[in-house]
Amino acid sequence: AGSKFSPDGSGSAAPSPSSTAITKMGLQVLILLAVQNCSKNLLMRYVMKDQPDFLTSAAVIGVEMIKLVLCTGYILLVDKRSITTIVTF
Repeated sequence: AGSKFSPDGSGSAAPSPSSTAITKMGLQVLILLAVQNCSKNLLMRYVMKDQPDFLTSAAVIGVEMIKLVLCTGYILLVDKRSITTIVTF
C-alpha cells in the first residue's frame, strides 16, 4: 500500500507540514481583512443608528470604494509593486 493516504483509513492524502503553515503575507492579509471587516461593521452601525439621509446601497458602494483605495495603496506602498501587478493577478 502507498504512504500517500492518511493512517486513519479515510483515504484522504495527509497534508505536508509546509502546505499547512501560514505564510507571513497570508497572516498580514488575514489581519487586514479582520480589521477592515470590523471597522466597516462598526462604521455602518454608527451611521445607520439614526434615520440616514442616504440610501443604504450608497453606503455599501462607499465602503467598497474605500476598500479598493486601501488595497491599492497597500500593494503600491507596502508591497512596493506596480499597478500592473493588480491587473495581471
